[in-house]
Amino acid sequence: MPDAAKVPPAPRASPRWGVATALPGDVALADVPALCRAIQDCGIDVLHVPESVHDSFLVALLALQSTTTLRVRTSLTVALPRSPMVTALAAWDLVEVSGGRFELGLGSQVRGNIVDRYSSQWSDPAAQMRDYFHAVRAIFAAFERRTGLTYEGPYYRFTRLQPLFTPRDHGYGPPRLVAGGVGPRMCRVAGEVADEFVAHPTASHPEVVRQQILPRLTEGVLAAGRQDRPGITVVPWCLTGIDHAAIESERARIRRELSVLFSTPAYHRTLTLLGHPDVGAQLHALSRERRWSELAEAMPATLVADLVPEGTYDQIARILTTRYDGLCDTVALPLPPALVSAPQQPPTHILDGFASAIAELHRQVASGPA
Repeated sequence: MPDAAKVPPAPRASPRWGVATALPGDVALADVPALCRAIQDCGIDVLHVPESVHDSFLVALLALQSTTTLRVRTSLTVALPRSPMVTALAAWDLVEVSGGRFELGLGSQVRGNIVDRYSSQWSDPAAQMRDYFHAVRAIFAAFERRTGLTYEGPYYRFTRLQPLFTPRDHGYGPPRLVAGGVGPRMCRVAGEVADEFVAHPTASHPEVVRQQILPRLTEGVLAAGRQDRPGITVVPWCLTGIDHAAIESERARIRRELSVLFSTPAYHRTLTLLGHPDVGAQLHALSRERRWSELAEAMPATLVADLVPEGTYDQIARILTTRYDGLCDTVALPLPPALVSAPQQPPTHILDGFASAIAELHRQVASGPA
C-alpha cells in the first residue's frame, strides 16, 4: 500500500490555504445574491453549492452573477441521473458567465436516492463515476478543439457532436473537476480523475484524512500515473461564533446533525477509527425504529468534542491550522447563522468577526502554525 507520507504535493497558487464555506441546501433563491456578496466581502475563497432542494447549476449561476472574485463550486452536483453531455454543457456556460471562476463538483449520491428519488440506474458507482469524469473531460476537449467527439467507455459512449451543437471556445478552458467520496473505492477514483477532493463532513476528522483518505487518493494517483495529487478540501463541523454564547446556541443543533448522519452505516468507518465502534450500530438501530428524538443523546459528549473543533472567531484559526497542518489545501468554515437568517441586513459585528477569522486563517497558514 502506498505510504501517505509520499503523496505528491498538490500545486498551490499561493502559500496559504483556501477558505471555503457552503450555502444552505434550502437557501431561498431570492437570498442568494445578497448572501454571496456578503460571503465574498468576508474574504471567502471558494463557495460550495450543494444539490438538495435546488438545481445546483441554477444556484451557482445566481452566485456567480452576483460576485466578481469568488470561486463557485458545485459540491456536489448529482452526476448519475444526468448525461455527461448535459452536465458538460451547463458547466461550460457557467465558466463563460463567470470568466473562469466556476468549478464542477460531481458526486454519485447513494443508491436509495439514485434509484428511488431519481428513477435512475445503479450498478457500480465508483466505476461509473470514473467513466463519467473521463467522458466529461473528453467533451470539454471537443468543445475546445471543435473537431468532433469520439469517446467510448464502459458506461458512456459519444460519437456525434455536430458544429451546430458545439459551443464556442470561450477562452477560459474547462472548469476544474471536483470529486467527493467516503468509501475507499470512490477515494481511489478521485485520486485518478479529480483536480480537487472534497471530504464529506463525516470523513473530515484529521485522522480519517491521514489514515483513510490520503492513502486511497495516493493509490489512485499512482494508478493513473499522475505527477501530483488532487487538492484536498476538508469540511469539518465547527462550533464557532463571535463569542461563547453564540457557540452554545449551536451546540445542540450540531449534535443532532451528527447523530442523524452517523446513523448511516456508510459513515461508521469514522466512528470505528476514533474508538467508538458501538455508537454507529446504536444510532442505526434507533433510526430503524424511527426513534429520532433519542439519536442525539446516543452521541457521547467525548465523541462530539473529538469530531467538532470549537472556538470563537478569534480562536478558530489557530485551532484549525494546528488540527489540519499538512493534511489539506482548503478548509471550510460554517456561515454565521445570523447571516443566513438575515442576508439583506446581517449584523455588522458578526460579519466583522467572521471576516477576521478568515483573514487569520490565511495569515497563519502563510506563516506556519504556531
